[in-house]
Amino acid sequence: MALFDQLGKKLAQTGQSAVKKTKDMAEVAKINSMISDEEKSINNNYYQIGKLYVSMHGNDCEDDFKGMLESIRQSEKKIVEYKEQVQLIKGVVRCEKCGGEVSINSAFCNSCGAPMPKRVPVQTYDEDTIKCDKCGKYVKKGMRFCTSCGNPMPQDEEKTVVESGKQQLQSYKKCPNCGYTSNDSEVFFCNNCGTKMIDVQNDSNDLATPEEVVQTFEKTKTCPNCGFETADESIDFCTECGTKLILK
Repeated sequence: MALFDQLGKKLAQTGQSAVKKTKDMAEVAKINSMISDEEKSINNNYYQIGKLYVSMHGNDCEDDFKGMLESIRQSEKKIVEYKEQVQLIKGVVRCEKCGGEVSINSAFCNSCGAPMPKRVPVQTYDEDTIKCDKCGKYVKKGMRFCTSCGNPMPQDEEKTVVESGKQQLQSYKKCPNCGYTSNDSEVFFCNNCGTKMIDVQNDSNDLATPEEVVQTFEKTKTCPNCGFETADESIDFCTECGTKLILK
């Protein structure tokens, strides 16, 4: 009997020890959770302090903070651009009144009924275009003036080699609209009128001039100031002087 009594006491003690360990572990987990909550509260307060500081001293902060603030601004700018890209892919825009998503072609918001601003058709742009600083439209590289608003565009150095008013070219490009020629293989659109260039082979190395090109496009717009003409319907302003073009 004594043996069974001792064995029972040991089992009872072992059970009590296991129960105590379980309670201790539960208590430790509870305390760790409380510590995590307090750390989250501290981090949130740091975040709020940072936002408050930026709102109060964003333009006159100490030098130690300028790098971080600039990084924040760049990230915010990228977020806006990424959101715009997502909207373009989805074919929607944000309603300025309620913030709801509306089809890009809708005249009114389907959530609040507010009229939607008239938007131009979505266009795709590539590395051969640059953005106009004035109106934000993308213009083919090499254009002297924006074809949407007439704003002067920055110019790259002339790449073609001209000798005696003519270009000595073995393989070159010509504009079928205005006769502009170029030996730059990276030029795909005319520097003068924006028309797509065509490849020309000149194995005999004859001298070629713009006047020798046969024009195959009917001109539909003309500049009342300098006489520039183009058949490109997307060009509204003269690429030579920036004057608004008129239909012939």
